[in-house]
Amino acid sequence: MGLGIFPTATLINNNCAPNTYFYMDNYGMMVYRSNQDIKAGDEVTTNYLDPLQSLTRRREIFFKEFNMFCECSRCATMVNTENQCPTCSQALGKQNLRTWEPQPASDFDGQVYICDKGHTTMTMAYEMLEELSGYADQVGHLPHIEATMQKYFQSVGTVWLRYIRYEALSKVDNMLRLNSKTVETIERLPQMDDAALGINARYLVHGLYKEAYKYTMLLYLLKEKKKNGSSSPSQQ
Repeated sequence: MGLGIFPTATLINNNCAPNTYFYMDNYGMMVYRSNQDIKAGDEVTTNYLDPLQSLTRRREIFFKEFNMFCECSRCATMVNTENQCPTCSQALGKQNLRTWEPQPASDFDGQVYICDKGHTTMTMAYEMLEELSGYADQVGHLPHIEATMQKYFQSVGTVWLRYIRYEALSKVDNMLRLNSKTVETIERLPQMDDAALGINARYLVHGLYKEAYKYTMLLYLLKEKKKNGSSSPSQQ
């Protein structure tokens, strides 16, 4: 574990669709590289948080830890792409939010979504399920969990993408249940990233694409291992 102080890096503001990415080089320096053309006078930005977190979750963290309300280009335009009504599948956004009387005894904060057809869902349900999406490697094998996630979240949203990504990659890591569905999911990850994060996602969150291609190659090696019998992927 190493620590460092990088004063210059603190001058770079957040954008959830940034024009740079950063990494630590072999000399312990923080390096920023552009992921697109940056014109003279354009602000240099970076991403503070996991890009697969939902708009609601990102704004919550920004408010608590950075004392700001993010209104970057991505947050301002992708406001109705995450949650949906579990009854009729209507996309839900802040225009569907209502405040009822809180019930502290039952941990109900009073926040609900009401779709155009009058179906009501507590916002707490979405928050709990989003938290669960980060543990897909542990609960993804339970059919009812996946069915519930599909009911509450849109297929083009980052919460659903995060869930199926972690669930599929964990199966490869543990060599469990490598069925056709898992293989198809991993092969389609780059296209799903584009759908959830935008057509320039591979430049904005290049790490996700490197991860997807790494696992695609691993699947290929596992297939070769199966063809050739006892030899391991590292020997191919």
